Amino acid sequence: MMLEGTYSGVVVGATTCESSAKKTPQIAIHIQVEHVANAAGEWEKIQPEQRTAYLALTDAAWGYTQEKLNRLAFNGDFDAPEFTREPALFECRHDTYEGKTREKWDLAGGGTGAPDKAASDVIRKLNSRWKAAAAARPAAGPAAKAPPPPPPPENTGDAKNAAWSEFCKHCPAPRWNPESIEKEWFRILVEMFPGKKTSQLTAAEWAEVQAEGPAKIIPF
Repeated sequence: MMLEGTYSGVVVGATTCESSAKKTPQIAIHIQVEHVANAAGEWEKIQPEQRTAYLALTDAAWGYTQEKLNRLAFNGDFDAPEFTREPALFECRHDTYEGKTREKWDLAGGGTGAPDKAASDVIRKLNSRWKAAAAARPAAGPAAKAPPPPPPPENTGDAKNAAWSEFCKHCPAPRWNPESIEKEWFRILVEMFPGKKTSQLTAAEWAEVQAEGPAKIIPF
């Protein structure tokens, strides 16, 4: 059993299913965790483990679950769900039921065995609900002056490349290989900017990565 705490991992799959007890719709997010935050708030690499976080899709939980799925860049298709492969943060808690302790990941907790896929009519309703929510817009009001065009997107390529170049200088071969460097790079990005995709980082934030990122490297 994994210890309670905050973990960094990636989504490796998902299944739209029903809860075993109440048969209510839910989505099982299959994750692979690779790092855990220690007492000092630093990330420690662990042996990769796969776990499942269950998010309820009932009326009462819909708003909260929708926000969580959006954070994971859900594609909006409950029949064939897909998510970002960038690292994200997950919480593990322990729950005791009938004298047995089990892990609970994210807000809904874990389970045992492979979940039964939800019925096709349930998935159709969920897809329709998601599309309706995505398409919803506030009611049109009086005609207003068109806002000015947005400024051109910031060019962050040079800042990102500079941060990566500086980072690699602190990961010399043969101790580090391309795979281990990339894993450590994304771990530090998640630590410094939790909940943000790399495409959302500004030039100033990449400059922060260049200045502070190397100091956060954990030797192995």
